[in-house]
Amino acid sequence: MTPGSTIVGNEGRIQAFSRKHQTGLVTLVFTDLVGSTQLKQRLGDWLGVRRIQEHHELVRGLLGEFPEAAEISTAGDSFFLVFARPSDAVLFALRLQKALRDSV
Repeated sequence: MTPGSTIVGNEGRIQAFSRKHQTGLVTLVFTDLVGSTQLKQRLGDWLGVRRIQEHHELVRGLLGEFPEAAEISTAGDSFFLVFARPSDAVLFALRLQKALRDSV
């Protein structure tokens, strides 16, 4: 999945978010776990999938701290998120990076 194809497939959800938050500007954030296939191979399917589920819980828990943000879609280990304010998107990304480093 590429960011471009993800946007095209979710234009309606992005527009609905924009109307709900009364903003003409939205900031899109894409996440991806680099090496998740190798992680599952190294840890085994059960534990590898569990780690990805923990990642999903972490992302969604952190996203919940941003009332003007939403999950547009997810596929495998990737998320497509939208924020009403660019500063929230940046703060989210920084907090997510820290949380991921702390969880290793």
